[in-house]
Amino acid sequence: MRWCGPVLACIAATACIAAATGGSSQVAPRKGCVLAATERLWLERALVNWEHGSRHILGRSPTPLPWIVLFDTTCTWHLNPAHRPEFADAVSLGLRIEGRAIPAWSVAHGGSVRLPTGLEMPVQPAAFASVADNVPVPYLVLALPSVFRRDPTIARDSLLEERLLSVVSHEILHTRQLVDLRRQLALLREQGAHLPARLDDNVVESLFGSDSAFRRAFSAEVSLLYRAAFEDNREAARTMARDALRMVEARRRLHFADSVAVYGRLEDLFLNMEGIAEWLRFMLHQRAATFADASEIAAFMRGRGNEWAQDEGLALFLLIERFSVGWMERMLGPDMPAPRLELHRALEAGIPP
Repeated sequence: MRWCGPVLACIAATACIAAATGGSSQVAPRKGCVLAATERLWLERALVNWEHGSRHILGRSPTPLPWIVLFDTTCTWHLNPAHRPEFADAVSLGLRIEGRAIPAWSVAHGGSVRLPTGLEMPVQPAAFASVADNVPVPYLVLALPSVFRRDPTIARDSLLEERLLSVVSHEILHTRQLVDLRRQLALLREQGAHLPARLDDNVVESLFGSDSAFRRAFSAEVSLLYRAAFEDNREAARTMARDALRMVEARRRLHFADSVAVYGRLEDLFLNMEGIAEWLRFMLHQRAATFADASEIAAFMRGRGNEWAQDEGLALFLLIERFSVGWMERMLGPDMPAPRLELHRALEAGIPP
C-alpha cells in the first residue's frame, strides 16, 4: 500500500520509518484537540469493520487493540496506549470495541507526529504497523482521511475512505503477527543467516526489483495465480495453480541461492503476513458489496501499485481459501508457514468441492 505515502509500512523486527527523524523537536503546547465529527464516524466504521473481520472472518477476538496513533493536521490521538503519552491529555472520544470504551489521549503536534519509539515523523499520508525494542507492544500509526485528502493524487480516489477502512483491519492484523515475525527472524539469525539491515514487507522487491529476469518470472507466476483464483472450472483452476507453483519454485531455485538463500524464507514470511492481511481486506470488501464481483475487488486492491508481497500474497490466499481446509489455524500460527507449501499440500490432497 505504498499509495499511503512515502512512509514505509514497516512490519519488521525494529521500527524502520523512512521519513522519521531521530531528533526530538519541541512538542507544541497543549491545547484542546477536537476530532472532527466526520473523522470520528469514520473511525467508528473502521472499528466495526475490524470487529467483524476479526470475529467472523478470522475467528478471533478483536481485543486487545494495539496502541493506535492517529493524527490529523494539528493533533495526535493515542488509542489504547501502553502508557500515558508525553504531554497528552486524557479525552473521551466515545469510541468503543466490543461494547467497552477505548481509552484515548490527545496532544497538539505542531506539524511533527511523535511515535511510540520517541522518533518523530512529518504529517503526511501514512498507515503502517511496527514494533520496536523500546516499546512494550506493537503499534499502528494512521493518518486520518483528511490528511490523505491533502494529497491531490490520492484525493482523486473516489473510494478513498472505503480503501482506508480495509487498510485499518490489514494493519491491526499485522500488529498481531509482528511478535511471531520477530521470533522467526531471531531463529534465522541463530541459524547463522545474515539478514538485511532494513527489513520490511518489501525486502525481496528491494533486492530483485531491478533484475529484469526476476521481474518477468514473478509477473508471470502472479498472473497465472490470479487466473486460477478466478477460473470457474475447479479442475482447470487446480491445474493452473499447480503450474503457477512450478513457476514459483523454478524462480526460487534460480534466484534464491548461495549468499541470498535466506531471501527464500524472508519471501515466505512476508507472503504469509501480507497475504492473510490482504485476504482479510478482500473479504471485508466482499461483505460491503461495493463491487460487482470478486474479480472487481481484486482489481481495486491491486490497482494502486501494490508491492510484490501483497500482490502475490492475495492471489495465494484466494487459492488457499478455495482449495484448503482448516488453513487459518496453520497459517496464523507462530511458525508462519509458507503459503506456497500450504497451497501445494491442498492441491495434492485433492479436496472435493
